[in-house]
Amino acid sequence: MDYIEAVRRRLGHDLVITIGCGGVIEDPEGRILLQRRRAEDLWAVPGGLIEPGEFVADAMRREALEETGLDVEVGGLFGVYSGPEGYAAYANGDRVFSVMLIMRARTLTGVPRAEGEGFLAHRFFSREEFPDLELVWGHQRRILVDWLSGEAGPFLR
Repeated sequence: MDYIEAVRRRLGHDLVITIGCGGVIEDPEGRILLQRRRAEDLWAVPGGLIEPGEFVADAMRREALEETGLDVEVGGLFGVYSGPEGYAAYANGDRVFSVMLIMRARTLTGVPRAEGEGFLAHRFFSREEFPDLELVWGHQRRILVDWLSGEAGPFLR
């Protein structure tokens, strides 16, 4: 049983503060990898929760491999995201307030999985072909607005 499952057994669906990590994963052409989440049917950056004692870069590599099938090289910090947009409610009733540590990463090996347990698709997008922000999971729109800006960061939001 992982950490969040143990917490949920004690607290049920009550609000939990989580620390997540995710990646602005770019291919050699500078396109960003997004995944279409099954639960919300919206695009998001790959990522997940950091386990107790885990280094952020290790968590990012683990999440990228688990969710996308890609081996990535983690670069520097892209941004730290908190504030009111960090609240989320899931279909199962779980509520969270998440602080997200978003890392820069580049693909090393592998091909993005077409589909999996928690997602419908993976796709690389250039800034010019980026989907409408209304099709991005609200919890993550600020990350993608920052990526679209082309500014170097790191961003503190």
